[in-house]
Amino acid sequence: MEHYEKLITELSDLAGIVPEYYDIFGKKHVISKESRIAVLSAMDLLVGTVQEVSREIEKIKTRQWSTVLDPVTVISVHHQPHCLAVHLALADGKEQAAETTLTLEDEQGKGETLHFRAGTLQVNEQRIIEDRRFVKILFPLPQKEMGYYRVSVTISHPDPVFDNNARSLERSARLIVAPDSCYMPEQLHAGKTWGVAANLYALRSERNWGVGDFGDLRRLVAWLSGLNAGLVGINPLHAIPNTVPFGISPYSPISRLYRNFIYIDMDGVDEMSRIPGSAQVSEKIESLRKSERIDYQGVAAVKQELLEQAFEQFYVDHYLRETARGMAFREYVKTEGAPLKNFALFLALSEQIGNAAWPEWPEAYHSPESAPVEVFRKNNEKRVLFFAYLQWLIDSQMAEVSAAASSGGMLSGLYGDLAIGAVDSGSDGWMYQDVLAEEVTVGCPPDGFNALGQDWGFPPMIPDKLRESGYDLFIQTIRKNMRHMGALRIDHALGLFRLFWIPKGMRPADGAYVRCNSEELLRIIALESVRSSTLVVGEDLGTITDEARQAIQRLGIL
Repeated sequence: MEHYEKLITELSDLAGIVPEYYDIFGKKHVISKESRIAVLSAMDLLVGTVQEVSREIEKIKTRQWSTVLDPVTVISVHHQPHCLAVHLALADGKEQAAETTLTLEDEQGKGETLHFRAGTLQVNEQRIIEDRRFVKILFPLPQKEMGYYRVSVTISHPDPVFDNNARSLERSARLIVAPDSCYMPEQLHAGKTWGVAANLYALRSERNWGVGDFGDLRRLVAWLSGLNAGLVGINPLHAIPNTVPFGISPYSPISRLYRNFIYIDMDGVDEMSRIPGSAQVSEKIESLRKSERIDYQGVAAVKQELLEQAFEQFYVDHYLRETARGMAFREYVKTEGAPLKNFALFLALSEQIGNAAWPEWPEAYHSPESAPVEVFRKNNEKRVLFFAYLQWLIDSQMAEVSAAASSGGMLSGLYGDLAIGAVDSGSDGWMYQDVLAEEVTVGCPPDGFNALGQDWGFPPMIPDKLRESGYDLFIQTIRKNMRHMGALRIDHALGLFRLFWIPKGMRPADGAYVRCNSEELLRIIALESVRSSTLVVGEDLGTITDEARQAIQRLGIL
C-alpha cells in the first residue's frame, strides 16, 4: 500500500496535480490520496493497481521519445529560426542512411518542402528505453510569419528499421508561430479610455421584445460614441437554454462557440417583413416588453416561432435559388465548418429527443460521429440548417454593431466577455468529449466569498489531451469570442495557469489544482488577439500567484 501511494504521488506530479496550496486565509491544504486518484481517473489514466500506475508513469516519462513529433509546437515570431525536434527509434548509426522530407503548409494549404539527404542528419540527443535506442534530431525551420501551420515529416530508410518494419515513416503536427504580446491600441500606450458596461439582456426599450437585442446595442453604441466613449462592455452572449430557473446564466452556457439567438434584433431580419403579423403575437410581444422581469422562455419561444417562419421564406427565396443572400449564408456555413454543423445538429437532436442534456440521450446518439447521428443529420438537414441560420443572423447583426462602433470613432467598440467554461451536458461537451474531463467539475476552494468553496458545474479541458488535439477547442473558443469584439475579458484568468478540479461526489474542499500549459495558451491568445485586433483583459481574482500575474503582464493582457 505504501508503494502504491508513492506511485500515485509520482504520477500526480507528472500529470500536473499541484500537491498542496494555500488558501486565501494562508492555510495550507495537502491533496489527499483519494482526491489524487479521482482526478487522475478523470484524466483517463488507469490507477487501479500498482502495475497500472507504473505503466502510466512510464508512458508519461517516455512519451516525448516514443512520439515522433510533438502534437503541437509553439514558437515566438521574434525568436526565429527555430528547430523542429523529431524522435526516432533507430539502431546505432542507422540515422546516417535516413532521408527526410519536411513540409510546412499554412491554413490556406500553401507551403514549402525541405529535403534532408542521407548522411546529413545529426543526432542531438539519445536515450535507451527498454533496450531500444531513441534519438532526437533537430530540423531547422525556415522563418515564418505569425499563424498556424501543418508540419509534416516523411522519413525514408533503405532498411526496414521502424516499428512496423516499414521503410518509411510519416507524421504531422501543428506549428504555431505567435507574437510575444497581445494587441494593444496605440492610443492606450499614452492614455486611458472609458466606457459603459451593460448586461445586454437587461436593456429596456420601446421596440425590443422583452430582452435587450442587437438593435438596442447598436443604439447604445451610437449614443456613447457621441459622448467620446471608447467601449461598450457586455455580458457573455454564449448559447444558453433560456429556461428557468437554471438555464439563464450567461456564465453557464451550453456552448462558448456560438451565441444566444434571444439577442437577435427581429426588426433587422430581412425575411420578417414578409411574415404576416397577428393581434395575438403583437399582444404577446407587448406583454413581454412590459414585464417587470425578463421572461427568457417566453421571449425565446415567440422569437423562435417567428424565426422559423422567416427561415421558410429564406430557404425558398434565397437558399434554394442561390441568390446573393443565399450564397452568403452558404459561405458562412462552409467557413464555420464542423463546429457549426455539429452545434446545429445538437440543437436539432435535443429538440427531437426532448432533452437538452446529451448524457441522458439514448446511447446511440452519444457521439457526433455515430451512424444513427449521421442518419438523423441526413433526415433532418433542413432543421439543422435552421439553427445554423440563427447563428448567421447573429453574426451578421454583430458585424453591423461592430462596424457602427468603428465608424463612430470608438477606440475598442464592443468589449465582450468569455465565460470560464460550458456545462458538460451541452453541445461543447458533446462535440469535444475527447478533451474534457467529464468526471470532475471546475470551481474554487473555500475562500472569503464562500466558506464552503464553489462548484461551477462544468468540465475542465484535460491539459495533455487538449495539447494532443493541437489545441483545437481552445483556439476555436478564443477566435469565435474575439470576432466583432474590440476587447475581450477572460473570466477567471487563473484558469490559464491552473484550474481547481472537484471530483464528482466530493466537496469543493476536496478538490485539487491542476496545472495548465499556460505559456502555450497565452501565446495562442496573443496570436488571435493580434490577428483580430482585439484588446485582452484577464480577470485576476482568486488565489492567483505572483508568477501568473507577471506572465499575464508580459503577454500584454490587462
